[in-house]
Amino acid sequence: MSKLTYTKEYITAGKKFYWDEDTLDAFRFEANYMSKEELLKSVAEFVEIDCHLEDGETEEMLISDLMKQILQK
Repeated sequence: MSKLTYTKEYITAGKKFYWDEDTLDAFRFEANYMSKEELLKSVAEFVEIDCHLEDGETEEMLISDLMKQILQK
């Protein structure tokens, strides 16, 4: 996968991240050609390499939220 860009905004009350639509589209496209486990690995790698954590955030929070939004089509 090519390097993705992302933007996210964290709302404390709802604990929801807003991801760049191009990022979601790229992962949704990938999801058509791989298992959920492979997708999770790809998302985890993306978060680990390309995302910057802010106060109170964990990689697990970002991975979980991104996976939910990818699979919500």
